[in-house]
Amino acid sequence: MSDWIVARRAALSEAELDGELLGLHVEQGTCYGFNGTATRVWKMIAQPTRLSALRDALLLQYDVDAETCERDLRGLLRTLEQDGLVSIDDSPP
Repeated sequence: MSDWIVARRAALSEAELDGELLGLHVEQGTCYGFNGTATRVWKMIAQPTRLSALRDALLLQYDVDAETCERDLRGLLRTLEQDGLVSIDDSPP
């Protein structure tokens, strides 16, 4: 599997409530509710970040095995990409 580089594409108007992010994409008129883990990922990708760095940071913070963590992380990032919130560079280095 490739080590994606992930970056935010869209600016959200954000508010955090009890460790979870509420975001409004003003241009699209779409509202998002991020759970605690997705909020953590969103904060970590404020600057372009490698998938492996995201995974490793989450492994230190959550009780999850590496395979499950990476699978779920890839799913989250693909969903965010489909919504136009992030870009994923999966070209080989």
